[in-house]
Amino acid sequence: MPEGVSGELIELLHYIEHTSETEAAGSSSPRIKELHRRVSQVKASEEIGVRYMQEWEERMYQLQDAKAEGRENRGTDIG
Repeated sequence: MPEGVSGELIELLHYIEHTSETEAAGSSSPRIKELHRRVSQVKASEEIGVRYMQEWEERMYQLQDAKAEGRENRGTDIG
């Protein structure tokens, strides 16, 4: 373990990279186990999934609008 780095931080970073029930169960940190429980709840929530998809669609439309607006403005900037 690197000097000055807590074991819990190392476990957390490993959990983030390899999020799974196995990783959470193998952790000695109750915080990581609680984090995994909450992550699992969010992933299982249909309502949250629908909201996520709606937000994603909105952002995609905003990007498309911004790109289209940029193309329109390019033609009028030359003077």
